Amino acid sequence: MPLVSVILNVRNGAATLAEAVDSVVAQTFNDWELIVWDDCSTDASANALAPYVDSRMQYVRSEEQVSLGWARQRAIDMARGKWIAFLDQDDVWLPHKLEQQLALAGD
Repeated sequence: MPLVSVILNVRNGAATLAEAVDSVVAQTFNDWELIVWDDCSTDASANALAPYVDSRMQYVRSEEQVSLGWARQRAIDMARGKWIAFLDQDDVWLPHKLEQQLALAGD
């Protein structure tokens, strides 16, 4: 069971998705899982994830478009980690982000 579940919700984020995922993969803290919840993207978002072969990553495509809050809750329901971290499809994390946050949390 991973310590941190990273939730990345995406909707037509092909242009920035790989950079966001790369920033998770580059973390100095490695005990994470990444759940990418695709909210019915009509672009190449799924294709942007094709190069990643990592058992810690899970891609889920929603069968219907829903609100961001609902999509996040569905991804949280799948999460196995003690902690939840959210990453937007157009954001990137610095390499020590998870390590530093967990140190502050006492984990």
